[in-house]
Amino acid sequence: MKRRHADIVLPATSWLEDVGCKMTSTHLYLMDQALPPVGEARSMSAIVRSLSELFGIEEFYPWAGPYGHIDAVLDHPSTGHATVESIRENGGFVELNIGHVAHPDLRFPTASGKVEFFSQTAADHDLPELPTYVEREHDSTEHPLELRMGRSINHFHSFYDYGRALPSLVKHDQHPVLWISRADAHARGITDGEMIRIHNARGEAEAAAKITDQVPEGTVWIHDGWPGLNSLTDGSPAVSDAATTIFRFTVGQSSYDAFVEVSKGVTETS
Repeated sequence: MKRRHADIVLPATSWLEDVGCKMTSTHLYLMDQALPPVGEARSMSAIVRSLSELFGIEEFYPWAGPYGHIDAVLDHPSTGHATVESIRENGGFVELNIGHVAHPDLRFPTASGKVEFFSQTAADHDLPELPTYVEREHDSTEHPLELRMGRSINHFHSFYDYGRALPSLVKHDQHPVLWISRADAHARGITDGEMIRIHNARGEAEAAAKITDQVPEGTVWIHDGWPGLNSLTDGSPAVSDAATTIFRFTVGQSSYDAFVEVSKGVTETS
């Protein structure tokens, strides 16, 4: 969505046009370039390197060569200090030098160094000291349906508008589809395939109804990434800013679910 409002668009390569790595619990794999870049597209690393040179801040991207940033990440005893070239020479993968059992020395990354069921660290940051289920408050009369989102099998990484930039994906998915139970659809007079309106006090979105037994009554489900869905969610943080200091890296999570109502009255041409 940002590209629609940008003054400058830098044409970066997709993951199929670049070099990367994938790690499992036992091996490291080289995801080598499969397709040549289209047009003037360049890898993000090349763009960042050029910008750092242009603005005279070469230290922002201090690595030499096209794979320097990847080699820096891989430079660790668990990979055998692998590089892109060494993995390529090894047939595209290397076995990781790590144990298959976590914490074999029985020393755990907790304040006490032991397995903790009661977390004083969590309590000190206004979080539940024990795993606790807290039911969310909502107006069950006006917005009784719990909206859930998820990925699809053809979800394309780096495109968070459900692939609207790719004509090949647009052809297969013309519009969002909301899964709804038979009971909920019947109560609202909704038929299968009908265009409907998803709404709450924050916003609304349109979708086609898919009546299914695969979602329970009281819940509706939709593929994430479609324009307009974020207007339904409040985006409130799941944990406070103070709680994020518990971790050694910056972390945060927003709330992407919501309670909604589903109504008739939307046509495909609206």
